[in-house]
Amino acid sequence: MAAITDPNVIRELLALPDLEQHQDLESARREAADREIDLCLDGEQGLPSTYMDLGYAIQRADQEVCHAEIGGADDDVLQLLRSFCGQARTLQQQQMAASAPPAGPTMGPLGPPTGPVAGPPIMPPPDGMTPPEMPVVPARMTA
Repeated sequence: MAAITDPNVIRELLALPDLEQHQDLESARREAADREIDLCLDGEQGLPSTYMDLGYAIQRADQEVCHAEIGGADDDVLQLLRSFCGQARTLQQQQMAASAPPAGPTMGPLGPPTGPVAGPPIMPPPDGMTPPEMPVVPARMTA
């Protein structure tokens, strides 16, 4: 059982001690995954959902695939489980892509960034100070 850290939930539970209802809500996302995986095991196509715990669903479906392979399960059941797992992975990747921060500048064909690049702000020297002189490097003499 996960620790309850949300102050609002803690207040609600202290006022009305209904831990069973809280536990039911906490486990609902996993139970939704279990229900769909059980459909696969019963010969019907279960469907993953963004509302379920996709990480758990993928892990459980992978375990069921391995268990079914070892136990010599029907090929149709294996196909249903594999299909569920593939769909769940696709949904999980879509969720991760949607929540990923935007990509930074991309590398151009020859290496330098082609997107906007922000450098440090250029600050003027303090009053009374001049910027240091750049050393003069003599040009190369060619013979």
